Amino acid sequence: MITNRQKNFMVIFCCNSLFLGLGYFIIFNTTNNNSFICSLIGGLLGLLFTFIYKIFLEKKKDKRLTEFLNEYNTLGKIIRLLLILLSIAITLTNIFIIKEFIKSFFLINMPSFLITLPILLLIVYISFKDYNILAYISECLIPISLVLTIFIFIALIFKADYSNLKPFFSSNTISMIKSIFYYFVLSTSPLLLLSDIKFNSYNISNVYLLNSIIITITSVLITGILGNFLTKTYRFLEYMILKNIQIFNFIEKIENILSISWIINSFLLLFLSSLFLKNLLPKKYNNYSHFFIILTINIIVCTLMSNSYFELINLYIPYILGFLLISITICFIIINLKHM
Repeated sequence: MITNRQKNFMVIFCCNSLFLGLGYFIIFNTTNNNSFICSLIGGLLGLLFTFIYKIFLEKKKDKRLTEFLNEYNTLGKIIRLLLILLSIAITLTNIFIIKEFIKSFFLINMPSFLITLPILLLIVYISFKDYNILAYISECLIPISLVLTIFIFIALIFKADYSNLKPFFSSNTISMIKSIFYYFVLSTSPLLLLSDIKFNSYNISNVYLLNSIIITITSVLITGILGNFLTKTYRFLEYMILKNIQIFNFIEKIENILSISWIINSFLLLFLSSLFLKNLLPKKYNNYSHFFIILTINIIVCTLMSNSYFELINLYIPYILGFLLISITICFIIINLKHM
């Protein structure tokens, strides 16, 4: 049985993971120094979503998601299809970003398939387990991630130039709306991957609010340290600010260690999306079909998606996830209304 503590940790990595190399980058490229304001407003919208999501989870009670959706015939099939597409989109995006992050800063000359092969093997291994093992791994690793995050905040809080945050609301209205939308989608869509876990009476809103605060603080530090020009230059903004951290003025180059915080979150979300996908597929052939889908995604990422594909990821993924998120939310609202 998954405890509330473990659920807290699972919500944490769900809300954070898509910001590595994607969320921060597209938000800062849209609203620059006003990004932290968009994070705050987007967080409030996300908070509203968590209340709707909580009602759905309470209606589902202890049933598995597939069992619950079967009660709604056509609507249930639509939700199931949308969730499968969502998990595939998140899995593909996550594998691509993890590959590019590792290739950019750790294993620069290593071929892509050698980077993604261990990821593929780990995904296959986890897929033969249940959510309990993922919850246990989260309970072990997320505290490490949180400790590293707190250390990063303490180390950087006095290095930032907070005058870079001004002028407030300098971005145009359309850009602000786009950034708010990006934040809302990237911070909430992975939460849908928790739909298959048995929830009794559990409120994810408090944990989501905590994550919104963490992301907003990170946005403030990125602006304060990199400034308005460099935030549009780098892809992995959260990694670049770590280069400013030194210990005792002589221990440097610790950014690779501190970045473990984001790597943990990304890998856990990848395992969750893969396991969720497998459980949604038809039971008779789900092992084979799941392996085929994951293998296909790996082949696409290794052979077709180079660094230049970041632009396509930036352009399409937020809107694809947004469409799926809004469609699924509407279906959840219909189910909630039917139970009233």
